[in-house]
Amino acid sequence: MGVIGHNIESGKDFTVDGLSGFSKKKKKKRRHRTIFTSQQLEELEAAFKEAHYPDVYAREMLSLRTDLPEDRIQNK
Repeated sequence: MGVIGHNIESGKDFTVDGLSGFSKKKKKKRRHRTIFTSQQLEELEAAFKEAHYPDVYAREMLSLRTDLPEDRIQNK
């Protein structure tokens, strides 16, 4: 396991990987939280009552009805 540090001069994070030396640490790109309208919530809740795990077709139809991207329609 590497040691994580911060380079003060450049302001960049790095890791020390044993014999391999320094490597830049990749930062995770954070997704923006989706804020649902009450109409969207009603549509989503009704759909998930019918099928807890909707297939791609059902998610695409929900996407069209709610004006949300299909990748934001998921069960978690």
